[in-house]
Amino acid sequence: MEKTGWVEKRQHERILATLKASYERLDVTRAAELERHPDYLTAPDAGGFWNSQTSLPGTTCDVSKGGLALVGQDPFRVGERILIKLELPQVKGPITCLAEVRWADNFEEMHRKVYRAGLRFLSLLREDVERLNEYLEGRP
Repeated sequence: MEKTGWVEKRQHERILATLKASYERLDVTRAAELERHPDYLTAPDAGGFWNSQTSLPGTTCDVSKGGLALVGQDPFRVGERILIKLELPQVKGPITCLAEVRWADNFEEMHRKVYRAGLRFLSLLREDVERLNEYLEGRP
């Protein structure tokens, strides 16, 4: 779909949503292991991948079936892998997923720099996909 000189590449409709999230930056080895064995996501704290000591708080700007825009306190790097815990309203327990940073930028808000990244989901559990779809389809 073309809009004023650019081509929309997204496969899924974005829903504006400010949701509480926390995220953990993964090194290449840990990310590759999680990609090969997504069943780790079912274990408490993502099978040892989640480190609450180094996790960072964030919020979403928008979310879709394919990814989300995340706002955080530190710069994001295109290509890096991030483990995310996403809190959905009226959904028990967080959704935990592995995502890749596809784009990153920053902006000024209330005299401080804020960092934003577009993330593409790489690995979600089937149950979490269903819970995310339920949330997205139930939005006005």
